Amino acid sequence: MKGRINFKDIATFLKQLEQLKDLPDDMRLLYDIQEAELHLSLKEIRKISELAESVTKNSLSVKTAFHVTKPIMTAFSVIFAKSRKPDHTQRKLFSTQASALEWLQHN
Repeated sequence: MKGRINFKDIATFLKQLEQLKDLPDDMRLLYDIQEAELHLSLKEIRKISELAESVTKNSLSVKTAFHVTKPIMTAFSVIFAKSRKPDHTQRKLFSTQASALEWLQHN
């Protein structure tokens, strides 16, 4: 993800993800947001969490890693990662892509 990103951008992405056929039962997602500028309110972050939950409701497990380096992006990611989520969902932040990939690959 690069550049300015708002709620509509993320909602559109999640809707496109939901329309994909044959999503794996065990989803592994990596969001590299080092070069992104998120423009979101706290209410929008909570709504994104709800949308993500809806999209992945049929998955057995969902692991989402965020590769972040900027302090403001870290703050947004922490808020999202700690938002309400179902038991089958894990969200975690990483400062390197290698550590994010390692976490995603291990059960």
